[in-house]
Order: sequence, then C-alpha cells, then structure tokens
Amino acid sequence: MIKMTIHHGEEVQQRDLPCDFLSLRMSLYQMNMMLAPNEVSVRDVQAEFTSTDPIGQKLISLIRPGDLLSDVDVAIHQLKAAPQAIQEAMRQRLLDGAFETIEDIHIGRDQLLEETCGFRQLYYFPLACSTEDEDGELFENDSVDLTLYSEDIQDAIKRDQARDIDTMAMFFWTHDQKVNDAIRAKLLTCDWGIEEIGGKLYGRVEVTAAEPFTPVEDRAMKDWISGQNSDGLGEGFEQRPIETVDGSIYVHFWNSGDEYFIVNADEIQKQLHPQTASQEQPQNEHPTLYGVGGGETAELHSVREVAQFIYEKGLHSDVLITREDGTPFITTFGFFIDKIADMDYREELLKELVPLQMGEQDGGMGGMSM
Repeated sequence: MIKMTIHHGEEVQQRDLPCDFLSLRMSLYQMNMMLAPNEVSVRDVQAEFTSTDPIGQKLISLIRPGDLLSDVDVAIHQLKAAPQAIQEAMRQRLLDGAFETIEDIHIGRDQLLEETCGFRQLYYFPLACSTEDEDGELFENDSVDLTLYSEDIQDAIKRDQARDIDTMAMFFWTHDQKVNDAIRAKLLTCDWGIEEIGGKLYGRVEVTAAEPFTPVEDRAMKDWISGQNSDGLGEGFEQRPIETVDGSIYVHFWNSGDEYFIVNADEIQKQLHPQTASQEQPQNEHPTLYGVGGGETAELHSVREVAQFIYEKGLHSDVLITREDGTPFITTFGFFIDKIADMDYREELLKELVPLQMGEQDGGMGGMSM
C-alpha cells in the first residue's frame, strides 16, 4: 500500500508497509540503530512515504514528523487488513476527511467495530500447567491451582497478543471455502483470555461478529480455536515461562487428553456438570435440529416440529435435517423419510409424521423459529 524509505547517516533502507514489527526492527538494526520501532519517530530517520493508491496517498497526508514508526505501521495495517464488515466504511471515512491523524484511524476503527458488532460469543477450554523439576525438566503438574496466578496468567496472555498488530481474527481460516468466506465476512475480533468458573480457571476466547454464527460456523470456529491452541498461538505461549511468587509456570491451552473440549457459553455448564444437565432434561426432549427445505431453514425443537417441517416442505421439495454441527441427521424424498441416523428417533418421528401423511392431523408450523 505504502513504500517507506528511511535514513540513518549514509545508510538507507526501504520497506513496503504494513509489515511485521520484526522486519521493521531489522531495517533499523541494518542501519546500526539498536532501537525498536516504538522508540523511533518519523523525524528520527527522515522517513519518506510514497504510494500510487488514493487510499495510501490520503493516509500519508496524516503522518506527522513526531509519529512513531510502529504507530504508522499499525495505522496502515488497520486500513489494509480491516475486517471485511468494516473495511469499506473505514476507507470511506479516510477519503471523506473524517481522520485527521493516524491515531484517529485507530479510534475510528474501534468505533466501527463497536457499531457493527451484532453478536458476541465466548468459547471455553480447559487449561493445563507444567513446572520444572530439580533437573530443570518440564512435567505436567495437575496439583497447581491456577486461580492463584490468574493475574499473572492474564498479564502474560495480554503481553503475548500485544506482539501482534491486530486481533487473532485476521488469522481465521477453515478448509471449507464456503464456510470460510461466510465467517470472514462477519468476523470482527477474537481475543484470548481466562475466566474462573466454579473455582477453577479456564481459557476463554471472546469473539465478536457483525451477525450470529450458524451451527456449522460455530463448529468451524471451535475447530479453529482448537487448532490455534495446539499449533498456533497456544504453541508459542506455552513455551514462555510465567513468573509467579512461587516460581515459573508454563500454561497450556491444549492437551491430548480425552476430557479436552472447546464449548461456547451456552454449553459450558452442561460440559462441566453433565449429570446435572441430564437429570434436568426431560427424557423425551431431543437436541435442537435444523431443517432445510423449500428454500427455507428452521430451528426444530421437538419431534413434532421436525415432522411438521418435513410434511410441509416435503410437499414441494426434498428435505434435509441436520444436527447442530451441520452433520446430516435425516434426508427425505418429498415428505417420506429416505435416510435417518437414529432408528429410535425414527420410531418417535413416525408417530408424528404418519398421521400428517395420511391427512389425519394439521401440518401447520406455528411456533418454529424461521
């Protein structure tokens, strides 16, 4: 977007902005400036900026001699890599003169994120901890009460994410291109943190988006968070010691145990207290299913609602019923069952569906969420 030329004595370096801070710092080192980008101003290195893009040219007009190189780089990044849901609005505000300084870009971005946010979701996962033995070798220590060090851990997470020039949302990716595009079109921010629940400390990711996630998108978000915890953000974090009053600890966002999970805020209590949740749930209650047919979708909260959806939409098209994670549960040929994943459920469903097929009951769909 913007080309920057910096000088120090007879040394000259060029960089395309935005770039990562490590590359920017390397340019300073190569000119024998042993300083970080947040310690060097535009004036200090006689920085010159050029761009052939109208957005870049307008942004350059906001840069002042006292601005730090790191702040300039972040401002350029926030315009170039803004979430899709606010990107056009950000650029239009710049062109309209709504921003007078590069700091205004940061402020304006936060305002747009808040204005655009129509959905917040929390995702939770268990934490594990390692400590050093007498020989300096790391071993997983289940006896460590992480709640005692919650402030230390939260500070470490905050420092770790401050190393990036944006929230983790910019790194979202899933192999399903359709789902990937749908999530990226609405995703705004993803921030890792911790939360104490029932006297135990859990990892937490706060996600904001312009619109709610579908069940399939929620599943994709959980898979991505798990991947980040194991091989992305979490892999780097677990290798850095966290200093506490009792010595160093290493906190893991992921482990290979059978009890590891990623759940959203609606699922956390059921995950932590499965027996209580099972006792509270009526025996004839089934999990919410999702119907697709006749060009419409619906949340289906009971066997009767599933039967009514199949009957009404099956008059005009085949029907697909999925679980919450998007996996197929029932397919139909018109309003007749074709395939079904649970034969016990089939018996209950037929008790509701056959009378509709025989014209013995009204197939109205009142009460369903469309």
